[in-house]
This record gives sequence, structure tokens and C-alpha cells, in this order.
Amino acid sequence: MGRRATYAFETFRAVADAGRAELLAATTAPFQIEVRFVGGLTSGRRDVFTEAAERWARVIVGDLETAILRDFTGDVVIDDLLIDAEGVVIDGILGTLRDTSGLLMDFPGPNPTFGGPGAMKEFGTLIGAAQPTPVPVANVGGAGGAGGAGGHWRERVFGNELMSPTIGAPGNPLSRPTATRSTSMPRRPTRSPTPSSSRRPAAERPHPRGVSCFRPSPAASPPTGPDRY
Repeated sequence: MGRRATYAFETFRAVADAGRAELLAATTAPFQIEVRFVGGLTSGRRDVFTEAAERWARVIVGDLETAILRDFTGDVVIDDLLIDAEGVVIDGILGTLRDTSGLLMDFPGPNPTFGGPGAMKEFGTLIGAAQPTPVPVANVGGAGGAGGAGGHWRERVFGNELMSPTIGAPGNPLSRPTATRSTSMPRRPTRSPTPSSSRRPAAERPHPRGVSCFRPSPAASPPTGPDRY
């Protein structure tokens, strides 16, 4: 008779406001994020994850279909988002926007852009364009090294926005292109639940320091020269 390993780690769950979920997404199951602290993080760094989860639970309020996958702990039910937080090297040469089903365009090169439909629509609105516009992506590495190129928004256009390569003091704004970028990413559950018209994702108007106050640089027409860092 074989042994089954057991795992013990701290978890945190952020849940969107039920009233806003019902109002904006017509669902009684608000969006929720579960963070599993697998190891290697100080208490301060765990706090960063919990604060980020709570912030995103204010941005996204509608429910997603439940997915089931098998990981190192066995079968795991994901409703709606599961994050394994561990103190290891991230990004590296793959960046954070790369390998997104062909949505990263013209990279490497002087003027890479992101072509997710939702992000393009929101960026076009931000710069006053009459149609969806590809979002400028960093074309050189930032203070964090080469991983910034092709992995973040272009800093010359987005400044200190949350997804730019270099951020400084707290309070970095969260733009609508960032909030809608994840809607372009494929999500493949291992088991398809019964469809329900009452369960659909929705983005909520986030914290006042976030989407609502962000404005791109006047030089938002994507420059082709090296980014500034």
C-alpha cells in the first residue's frame, strides 16, 4: 500500500464584493483569488501577494467557470484563480507578456506591440484613437535587466503604470489595458462544467488611484527608438 504525501501551507483568499458582482455581472458567485504560499517568502513579501489579490478582486468581480487540474498536491479545484506564491526567480528570459498565443507582435524589434483585443480597445480609447490600437511594449530591458523587453508595457508611453518595467514609490496606477490584458489569455480547464448564462466575468471600476486616473504620455504614438530607462 503506497503512501500519499500531504502538504501544509498558508493560504489567503480575496473575494470580490458580492453586491457589485450581482450588479455588474448578474452573478451571486463573486470572483475570488486563492493564494497558496508554498515557501521561500518573508512575511512582508506574503503581504504583497495578499494586497495584490485584494486589489484585483476590486477590478474583476464576475465569476469564472470552475476548473480542475492535478498538481503536486493532487486534484485541485480552481474557483476562480489560484496562485502558487513561492520565493523563486521569475520572468527570466521569458518576460511577462511573451508566449501569449501570438499576441506579442514584432518582437524582437524596435517597435513591439501587444495585440490582445481588449487591451487594444482600451488603449485606443485612452489615446483618443477612433479604433483599437496595438499597445506599445518595452523594446529594451529596464532596470530589472533584459527581462523587461517584450515583457512589459513601454515606459516612454506608460510612465510609472503598474505593468511598465520600472516602478518606484507606492501608488502606481493600474491602466485599463492592463486590467483587460488577461481577458486575451487562453484558459483551459481540464473539465468543462455546465454552461450558465448567469456566470460571466466582469471588470469593475477599480481603486481611484488605478484605472480611472491613468493617462498615457502625450508621446503615446508609439516611438520606434529605444525606450528610456
